[in-house]
Amino acid sequence: MINSIELVRKQEEYRNKTISLVAELSTEGKSKEEIAEEAGISKAEVDVVLREINRKKVKGRPNMRRFF
Repeated sequence: MINSIELVRKQEEYRNKTISLVAELSTEGKSKEEIAEEAGISKAEVDVVLREINRKKVKGRPNMRRFF
């Protein structure tokens, strides 16, 4: 049986991999639909991830978690 700490660790790994994949595909110039299809997430989730990535680039804003 998996404990809660292990579960959170796996969720964070999945989240970080998904964010890096979306960022990589975005820099390749792919559309949100193409990114969603390749990453296996919805277009709305892609939009949220891209906003989170852009928010991290803007200085002076808190680094708030908006994905998952």
